[in-house]
Amino acid sequence: MTTPIEETHCEKAAKTRVGTYLTKVETGFIFDCVDIEKLSLIVEVGTEADRFSVLAAKRTLQLSV
Repeated sequence: MTTPIEETHCEKAAKTRVGTYLTKVETGFIFDCVDIEKLSLIVEVGTEADRFSVLAAKRTLQLSV
């Protein structure tokens, strides 16, 4: 039997209103500064709960997490 992994502080914080707002601001900044259409791969390292990977996946990019 495996033990469920407890959420980290950052994962819990990301689910709050402030966390949601920060994710929206940070994601907007990233997508405004990077021409996503020219990318074929995004590597996400240590950004708590894969929050940017999910958003990038919605834009049909190949992910390496």
